[in-house]
Amino acid sequence: PPGKFDLIVSNPPYIPSKEVEALDPVVKNHEDVRALDGGSDGMDIIRTILREGPSLLNPGAELWMEVDPTHPEMIEDELQKEGLDGLEFLEGIKDFGGLYRYVRLRNRV
Repeated sequence: PPGKFDLIVSNPPYIPSKEVEALDPVVKNHEDVRALDGGSDGMDIIRTILREGPSLLNPGAELWMEVDPTHPEMIEDELQKEGLDGLEFLEGIKDFGGLYRYVRLRNRV
């Protein structure tokens, strides 16, 4: 259908609010706080993406996001707990430092 995507890549605000002040000054002093602060657990915008993503994606299309290392497990739980069956959690992906910093999801709808 027109207006839908085969792939969405997102770097949403994902830093928990209490951690924003402790960020490296290079980041904290040069980025708008709205681009960093993801709410109390860093998942505010991510939850919106999980709810709205399926309506923006073609069937079988993928959604990739950069996230906090604590988020892949939270996202898996969120998809199950909230009955968000439009997206399937495929994998958490580690960065070069060995931290889970990315998630790969697939649209089931």
